[in-house]
Amino acid sequence: MTGALFHVDPSESNVNVTGNLNITGESRITGNLYRTQYRPGEIIEELSSICDGSQIVLTSGTYTVQNVTAIQHGNTTHTAVTGSTIAYTPPPGTKRVYYRFSYQWDNTENSGISHHQMQVDGTTLRDSMHTIASNYASSNWHHALFPVFNEYTIDCNASSTNAAAGKFTSWTTPKTLRITYREYNGSYESRLHYNEWWNGTSGGSATPVRPHLTIRAIA
Repeated sequence: MTGALFHVDPSESNVNVTGNLNITGESRITGNLYRTQYRPGEIIEELSSICDGSQIVLTSGTYTVQNVTAIQHGNTTHTAVTGSTIAYTPPPGTKRVYYRFSYQWDNTENSGISHHQMQVDGTTLRDSMHTIASNYASSNWHHALFPVFNEYTIDCNASSTNAAAGKFTSWTTPKTLRITYREYNGSYESRLHYNEWWNGTSGGSATPVRPHLTIRAIA
């Protein structure tokens, strides 16, 4: 705004401006400023938390992340990775939703071949499917121990819906996002959220290793 001062009656609870409002100099706002339009690629909101049961307040609502308190042993059926599941609804104006989940993986038998994937409302996103394994060994397991990062960008402004490709024409109600994991078979075992080695010793002295969840709504 240039020129004359612009005065707002402090008793007004809502002030609407039609058209452009150009401001030169300092602008001070007390309270919340809500927008309905965003620049392309702008981050509208972000949830980022260790999976410790925290409650996160965002524009789109209040979310409670899962509290991971124990290690998770694999099996031969796809099972949700603890900490990864959340029902999320992006705020208006969102075109893409970025999901990232990081967690610790430990080989406990042979090469620990395991399969990891992301799901939206139970549908597997085919480009999220990853196989993790170490060099085969008949002894001295746990030497393959590293963090896993599974991430995906979901299109919620697509021209047509293709759930397996992570494309939706809209997203206005909660969708359940999660990572699932299974072992290749019972001879290739692994576990999650565990440090076999730490500070020169073994025995899981820094366990559990809580995973980390990030969700980002992008205009």
